Amino acid sequence: MLALEDDSGGEEEQEQEEKEEEAGGGRGAVSLMDIDSEAAGPSWGGLQLEDDQEQEAGSDDEDGAGKKLSKAAKKRAKKEKEAQIRAAEMARLSGDSAPQSAADFERLLVSSPNSSFVWIKFMAWHISQGDTDKAREVAERALATIFYREEQEKFNVWVAWLNLENAYGSPNPEEAAMKLLQRALQYNEPKKMYLAALGIFERSGRTQASDQLLKTLTKKYGGSAKVWLRQLEVLLQRGGAEG
Repeated sequence: MLALEDDSGGEEEQEQEEKEEEAGGGRGAVSLMDIDSEAAGPSWGGLQLEDDQEQEAGSDDEDGAGKKLSKAAKKRAKKEKEAQIRAAEMARLSGDSAPQSAADFERLLVSSPNSSFVWIKFMAWHISQGDTDKAREVAERALATIFYREEQEKFNVWVAWLNLENAYGSPNPEEAAMKLLQRALQYNEPKKMYLAALGIFERSGRTQASDQLLKTLTKKYGGSAKVWLRQLEVLLQRGGAEG
C-alpha cells in the first residue's frame, strides 16, 4: 500500500472553502454516475464520477430584479448555465448523432476543448474498444488542453482517470489508483480529491484503501463536519451491507 503524502494546506483555509461550498450548494457541475451505459458498450467498471452534488439551496434567498446578486445566487445561476451546456452536450453524444469513431470525437473536441464530458466519453469509447492505454492518453491530453481556470472540468477528468486505474490499473489496480491519487492531489483541492477517491474505493469494495483514506481525512481535516459525516455514512453503509 502506498503511503499518502502529507498536505501543507492549512485548516483555516480549508474551513473557509467549506463555508463557500455550503453557501453555494453543490460543488460539482457534473454528475455522471454511469457514462458507459450508452457509449462504452459492455460493462467494464464505468468511468463514474462521484455524485457529490448536494441539495441546492432554495430560490427564496435570490435577490430581486435589478439588485446585485449574492454569491450563492451567482453560483446557482452559473450551475444552471452549466446544466444547460451539459444537456446540449449529452444530446450531441447520444442517439443517431453519437460519435462512432475517434475522428468523430476529435471533431467534437475542436468545438468543445474544455468539456470534461466529451473527454470522458472519449475515454470510455477507447475502453469499449479494449484500449485502456489510449484512454489514458486521452486523459493526459484533456488535462493538458482544458483551460487552467476550468478547475472543475479538470477535476472531473482526474476522477474518471482514477476510476479507470481502479478497474484496469497494473500491476495492481488498487496500487495504480493510489499512485495516480498522489499525482492528482498536487493539482486539486486535496480534501475534495480524497473524498472523490473514497467514493471510488467504496463503490468498488476496496475496504483497505477506503480505510486508509478515512484515516488520512480524519487526521488532516478533523475540524470538518463533512469528513466525519462521510465516515459515518461509510460505516453505516458497510453495516447495512453486512446485515
